[in-house]
Amino acid sequence: MMMKLAGGAGSVHPLDFNNRKRPVPRWVWLAVGASLLVHGAAGVWLYQQRFELRAPEATPEPPTTIIEIMQRPRPPEPEVAQTQPPPTAIHRPAPNPVQRGKSWRSHPSDTPSVGDFDPIVVAPTPGAVVEPQAQPAAPSVGPPVITNPRWIARPTSDQMARAYPDRAMRDGTEGSATLQCSVTARGSLTGCSVMSETPGGHGFGRAAMQLSRHFRLSPRTVNGQAVEGAVVTIPLTFQLN
Repeated sequence: MMMKLAGGAGSVHPLDFNNRKRPVPRWVWLAVGASLLVHGAAGVWLYQQRFELRAPEATPEPPTTIIEIMQRPRPPEPEVAQTQPPPTAIHRPAPNPVQRGKSWRSHPSDTPSVGDFDPIVVAPTPGAVVEPQAQPAAPSVGPPVITNPRWIARPTSDQMARAYPDRAMRDGTEGSATLQCSVTARGSLTGCSVMSETPGGHGFGRAAMQLSRHFRLSPRTVNGQAVEGAVVTIPLTFQLN
């Protein structure tokens, strides 16, 4: 059955009559909208949970183990017995006679008059000692021929006068000193040291060391070849008039 509304055209079904007369409340629409929002948010969250890949948890690395490898010690090498070289024949020249001249004679008031000092001997004589040292010689037939050093040059009178200790000259003190030096292959002295000084504390040892650079000797030779290492002992005497 259809109903016709007054004042207007068209017919209305009886079931729709009341609905048309009563509009839907506003809170219903709000509830429907909120429900849709909640369901939509839940669907998005479920979608992300399904397709989101979780990063694998980092597993702790195992502790590092340090292994020390100990090398086995090498056995000691056998010692090789060293054979001593055969003794070499040393040619000793005839000792030179000691020339005894004027001693150092000077006066504190004027320039010292310096002559040959006594004694200065390198050959093996009672006044000097030459200490031979074994030198490696080139292999040859027969024993090597060794020649010891000899004097070539000595300090001049001016050099000796300048070396006289000032304190000893002022006090009028005389003394002596003994040097021990090595002779180089060029004939100069090196490695000198004061073996004795009399009297001590007056500078005679220091004066002798200053004079050592003015001495020249022929070097020791082995089969005619100059070598280093000859040790000589030089006594020096300091005297005043």
